[in-house]
Amino acid sequence: MLRSWSQLLLLLLPLGFAARLPGTVVPEDYRIFLRPDFEDGCSFSGRVDITLRALNDTDDIILHSKHLKIDEESISFLELPSQPEQTDSTRMPRDGTENITVSEGHGESRHLLRIGLPQTLQKGGRYVLSIAYNGTMNKARSSGIYCRQYKHGNQTRWLMSASFEPYLARSAFPCFDEPGYKAKFSLKLGHPTDYIAISNMPAIGVQPLEDQEGYSVTEFETTPLMSTYLIGFLVSQFPSRSVKLSDERPLTVWASSEQKLQAADLALLYGRKHQQFFSEYFQLKDPMPKIDFLGIRHYQAGGLENWGIISFEERLIILDSPSRSRRANRLRASSLIAHELVHIWFGNLVTPKYWDDIWLSEGFSSYFATLATNNMFPTTGYDIQSFVLSRLAAMSADSLPTTHPLQVDAASHPTGDLFDEITYHKGEMIVRMLSMVFGEDKLKSALQEYLEEHKYGLASDTDIWNTLEKKLEPGSLPEGVSLAEIMETWTRKAGYPILIVNRNYTTSQVTVSQSSILDRDDGGWWIPVSYTDAKQRNFSATPKFWLSPKATNYTFNTSAAPGEWILFNTRAAGYYSARYDMANSFLLADDLDRLPLLERIQVLGDILQLGYLGQSPIELSLDLVLHFKAELSPLPWFPLLEYVPKYVALFRGTEGEHGFVNMFQGVLGNEFDRLTKDSPHTKQMFKVSCRIGVKNCTEMALSMFEDWKTNSSKVPEELRYSVLCTAVEKGNASTWYYLEEKYQSLKDGCKEKKDVLKALACTSDTKLSNKYLNWALETKTSKKGTKKSDTMLKAIAERDPSLLLSTFVNESSLPRISKSMRWKRILEKVALNVYNEEQLNQLKNLVEESREKLKSADFTERNKIVDIATRNVEWVKGNQNKAVEWFNKLQRNQKA
Repeated sequence: MLRSWSQLLLLLLPLGFAARLPGTVVPEDYRIFLRPDFEDGCSFSGRVDITLRALNDTDDIILHSKHLKIDEESISFLELPSQPEQTDSTRMPRDGTENITVSEGHGESRHLLRIGLPQTLQKGGRYVLSIAYNGTMNKARSSGIYCRQYKHGNQTRWLMSASFEPYLARSAFPCFDEPGYKAKFSLKLGHPTDYIAISNMPAIGVQPLEDQEGYSVTEFETTPLMSTYLIGFLVSQFPSRSVKLSDERPLTVWASSEQKLQAADLALLYGRKHQQFFSEYFQLKDPMPKIDFLGIRHYQAGGLENWGIISFEERLIILDSPSRSRRANRLRASSLIAHELVHIWFGNLVTPKYWDDIWLSEGFSSYFATLATNNMFPTTGYDIQSFVLSRLAAMSADSLPTTHPLQVDAASHPTGDLFDEITYHKGEMIVRMLSMVFGEDKLKSALQEYLEEHKYGLASDTDIWNTLEKKLEPGSLPEGVSLAEIMETWTRKAGYPILIVNRNYTTSQVTVSQSSILDRDDGGWWIPVSYTDAKQRNFSATPKFWLSPKATNYTFNTSAAPGEWILFNTRAAGYYSARYDMANSFLLADDLDRLPLLERIQVLGDILQLGYLGQSPIELSLDLVLHFKAELSPLPWFPLLEYVPKYVALFRGTEGEHGFVNMFQGVLGNEFDRLTKDSPHTKQMFKVSCRIGVKNCTEMALSMFEDWKTNSSKVPEELRYSVLCTAVEKGNASTWYYLEEKYQSLKDGCKEKKDVLKALACTSDTKLSNKYLNWALETKTSKKGTKKSDTMLKAIAERDPSLLLSTFVNESSLPRISKSMRWKRILEKVALNVYNEEQLNQLKNLVEESREKLKSADFTERNKIVDIATRNVEWVKGNQNKAVEWFNKLQRNQKA
């Protein structure tokens, strides 16, 4: 029991990557009041009353607060009965405030709020902590608690909203801002009387706000148990449009204008269909009494799963006539809506204990978004399209030295960096592997049980593995090995395995072994090995055996004749690549047209990627390029389009450069001419074709640019950057300055403005390139400025890494870029585009110099950045002569 407050101490302390809340007290519920003041620089005031339970005796309370001005005089405690059902309570006396001090730390981006107590809170005791405070909303980005202007008819209006994931609820109210601290939330929002407020739960009522003329307060029902990052709200004058879900709950879309709402029918349709699909699939009802979709212009993320009030980038789900005429936009809207709805079950109802398991939310949501969208559009082949793109994205990122495991130590890793290709795409591939290997029905049954058992609670991946293992048939797993042990090799290790296949064509024996794509000796994986051959052609994903991480190799007999191929990883079920001996590789290459689509994509993708990584003969990869002259399905083109720019680098500065590029132009040009607006690979084909100079692509891009100058809607959004980049590259200084002026006139945060900014880096004019670079290096103290600079520096890195390196190795330039929050990402982008010795040495010097000059946590793995570039340079050295010889041989054969 607290008796004296004369020594109360309030401190704001920095929260580094390793800092976690101590867990000595936990929240049970929050009562929050927020009131915006749009006229006063987007300021806001608030009060929070948090009911706490002490799990241990403690003389302080530690929670989160970010950039909030705490009213020291307002802090009070109320001691409650130990049981919630009892009603008597005692307010703790407070003797004085003369020793209360407030000081703000200088942490990375998060803060701890420590309230030192003069006496000890007793284990099991329940208390109410009350704090009043003031703050300023984010005006630059839709991040944290933010405000923004928008047009309501001919008038300008304001909105206040929230985007808290992963750790920004603390910017709106002091709280225990970790996913494991679930509580119930009761929210009241003050707002101008002619505005509307919505939140996670339905409104109880609206009343005049005391002592604030022209303001009202909307009170909302109490939420279920949930994490702080899921709190959402909107204060605005947005109109709305609703439909009934299959369970009679309302689904409502909110948008900035009535005109926008006219195009919201697809969002309502997709939301209704997906919600019904998931409710039936998971056999668990969403407890929220309603679902709101917020269409926010220039929203920072594509979507955010705030429970009961999901935020979206408006243009992605509200499709006007030109946008909805393109199937790719409809599929994207469907997948995005499905992804956020899956979070009702994976993330909201059942929540990872901490951010190190965030892939459980994002990976499963990505997988089921594909499942639901394919269910809605069964004739589009969306499941295979999504698979190939996710596999490419995952394996490209996971083959870099800078990759990380699915499950990381989030306390020592920047949490924001975890929302990446590994978490989303590798996570999706791991879930798909479970479904393919064990069967969708087994996975479905296990997930239903898992969700029911852990609803409103916390869980880890081990909980899923243990539940799924109970559903499996005997013999499904290696003897004496649990599913949890198997999956640990996939979630705790970075990279992925290469299955090495060698055939003895005399004895009909096949020997398989494994290595890491990262060439690390840190143990192997439990690999589900499936295979078939040209004779059997049994493309079942069920494993024939599991390759142990400790096994040196495994040998078995095959029924395939010496002249017949054998193929591993049927249905591309496993998250691994297969590397064959040359004879079997050529047998597969000769029979590509007769392989099923998934297997054809996998063989092409594996050989092209392993060739780029130096793990497979370059001649084999180049032979496969010629296959694409006859490839009619658009989906196998995705791997080729991923690696064309990288293979072109092999020929830079060689005698075969012109001829080799001409060959690629011919291969891509044939496919480019077959494109339609609904071709799934149009975006990638357009970008790569224009980049390497396919004539028809360049001509079309320049024509579209002229149309864009008078009417930007004539350029499809997915092609806009390529069109603008081509125009800048082929144009003169007047084109560049026209786009610079256009950039300045566009509204901050819009996708078009970012495309224009990136395209300006495409100039071949040295003076303009230097002007662009100096612009990128301008010192900016705001996050908005840093974000702009990061975008520009990455654009330069992709087009002209030498320009960046020659500037960065100049010692005086280092302090100008030291404030970049994405410095590691910029250097990684540079390294990915380094292909010669001079650039490599410059990068090494830069990294060495920046060790002392840039005191950033990003440099704890700086050697891995150099490793990326080193691998590229060594790849060119080892393969350039072979590639030129291959091309010369091709030309001789064509002449003969």
